[in-house]
Amino acid sequence: MNRTDTISRILSVYCLALLAFWVVVPEIRRLIDWRLGAFHASQALALIPLLAMGVFALATAFRGLADASRKLLFLAWIWIGAFTYACAVGLLVGRGGSAAYDFLQFVAPMFVALWLSASAEPRSRIFRRLSAVVLAMAVGVSAYGLVQFAALPPWDVYWMQHVTTVTHMASIGKPHPFEVRVFSVLNSPEPCGAFLAVAIALNLYRLSEKHFLPLAGLVLSVITLALTLVRSAWIGLIVAIAIYVIFCSKPARAISAVLGCSLLLAGFFTFASPWLAEQAGQDSFAQRVQTFANLENDTSAEQRTQSTEELISDAVAYPIGEGLGLIGTAAQLTSFTQSINSIDGGLQARLVEMGFAGFLGYVATVLLAFAFVLSRWWEARRCGDHTGKEAMSALLAAQAALIILDFSIDSHVSLSGVLFWLTVGIALARRARPDQPVRSS
Repeated sequence: MNRTDTISRILSVYCLALLAFWVVVPEIRRLIDWRLGAFHASQALALIPLLAMGVFALATAFRGLADASRKLLFLAWIWIGAFTYACAVGLLVGRGGSAAYDFLQFVAPMFVALWLSASAEPRSRIFRRLSAVVLAMAVGVSAYGLVQFAALPPWDVYWMQHVTTVTHMASIGKPHPFEVRVFSVLNSPEPCGAFLAVAIALNLYRLSEKHFLPLAGLVLSVITLALTLVRSAWIGLIVAIAIYVIFCSKPARAISAVLGCSLLLAGFFTFASPWLAEQAGQDSFAQRVQTFANLENDTSAEQRTQSTEELISDAVAYPIGEGLGLIGTAAQLTSFTQSINSIDGGLQARLVEMGFAGFLGYVATVLLAFAFVLSRWWEARRCGDHTGKEAMSALLAAQAALIILDFSIDSHVSLSGVLFWLTVGIALARRARPDQPVRSS
């Protein structure tokens, strides 16, 4: 093993460890706040994984961009250009620290793709390793989430009691067992649901494999995802499953596995719902599902529609955008209040912050990334690469879930952003095996 391979292996382990740390950072903050008896909504710990991504920026700088995929470089320049513009607007209106923090949240994860795209390892091997680690993390998140749902730990109770006064986050449920919307070790139910949906999507290929533990992990993750009550994550997962079935090598087997798991889960919730309703005084899961058939009377949907209309009006009034640092916890870095501004939906937030030009660059990057992964799937299909085709099908499913989630939450930033750019980096990896010629991208 030469020096380059050794460094690559070390960075691979570092990347996966950093991803795991990113998942648990919110819970670490809650434990610290609980022990100190002081609530801090600024999430200063969130800077650690962002700054730690600098290792991949340095690795990319030292290695150069000669081995990186041209398609990936094209996406990177659009992404950097769009967010540099939005950051500059934020700086001009006086949001220095918060604009820079937001810029890091979106741009730092991109460097993991630039580093990964030049890896000498086969894509399928990198994908299998990533999907296995993400599934293991999803199992951990799910296990803690179920414990949280049944016996809410005191540090999570403390956080729930204080976070509603700062963020006006009234949708996390009540700080009582069986009345909480599961958020596990993540920031809130929405990012928890998003992470689980993407983790499941990346591991859909395991449905056709006869291995009990991975299948049990997927079932556990789906149960916990249901208890988050995040409808956009449910829809994202359904779309991801549909995309995977369309593009996988054995759709009939995939459909059979999905139907089998669906029947198992339906039976579980059919028997569990009455008991949960008795424990909590209401069946929140059943009520959430019923809203799909009664959207005209769904208060949440009405508020989201009204908010979107207002945001579009604001975007028309400020076509250049209002700049980064306007929304979320980043806004606290230059604010004298503990209140946090929030906007439902990543796409809506990007339109307000980035203006029409920046928003176009953001959407173009996301859609082109999906198109480039699709081209890799077609290449694997044409070459008869069954393993590569399965990997690309799962990557397409994960990206589809992230696109659907972007209508409801920020799904291409921070942790979700790392997952997005990992899927892009794996798909657009330019270098092949040492004994194979390098294909031009």
